[in-house]
Amino acid sequence: MKMLLLFSILLLLCGWCLSQAQAEPLTPDDYILAELEVRRITIEGMEKRVILLENGANLERQMQSSEQTEQAVAAAFARYGGTNGASHAAYGSRHKEGIVQAFAEHPEWRQEFEALKGRFEALSEQMDTILESKR
Repeated sequence: MKMLLLFSILLLLCGWCLSQAQAEPLTPDDYILAELEVRRITIEGMEKRVILLENGANLERQMQSSEQTEQAVAAAFARYGGTNGASHAAYGSRHKEGIVQAFAEHPEWRQEFEALKGRFEALSEQMDTILESKR
């Protein structure tokens, strides 16, 4: 019985190792595409939250909306190699040069990135204003 259990564990471990070895590593292009997708999803979530705040939605409804956004973000990261926010940020720190080069090769990505950044900042200010007015 012990041998069967050990053999099963060994088989599972070998399968896991093989799947990890065959997994495509994240590339700078993938990093940027994931970043853009996550930012788009985040902004959509922020736009929904602004509407909820403007319409006086209760905290429970706001939390449901936030959870939906978080799930969509997690799904986006999963599409790009199963990363999460922390590992994505760590990759960005370790591969800064490659990411800068990828942005240089794809100016449309840089343009979208900057537009999303501006929209994020505007929505943040809008939410702050709404929240301040409700105090």
